[in-house]
Amino acid sequence: MRNALILVVTIIPLILLGLFLINQAFASDAYPVEFPNTGNVFVKVEGKSMEPTIKDGEFVKCLSETEYKSGDIVAFSNGEVLVSHRIIAYVSGKLITKGDGNLIPDIGLLDKNQIFCKLTL
Repeated sequence: MRNALILVVTIIPLILLGLFLINQAFASDAYPVEFPNTGNVFVKVEGKSMEPTIKDGEFVKCLSETEYKSGDIVAFSNGEVLVSHRIIAYVSGKLITKGDGNLIPDIGLLDKNQIFCKLTL
């Protein structure tokens, strides 16, 4: 029994760490690009976490919104870069996001003020 407990206490954190690292490896960074004389801002998505919806290197239109709902794809700041992921749920006014190609949701809750824009295909 004790060996089984030690095994569970050791293996479960390693599995969770592995899932986290896999999820982070498939993050999609977003880079805003303004097209002169059009007034349009597009975001170049780099990475595979939003595949097959958004392909690596694809440009998508960036719209400034005041309200966001589950199902919207947004570009948001994670403190280092802009990330493009889909809103999958709200919890106490905070957002849960996930890349379409990722197995698990992003770690942590997102504030609306972290959102740069809504992405449209």
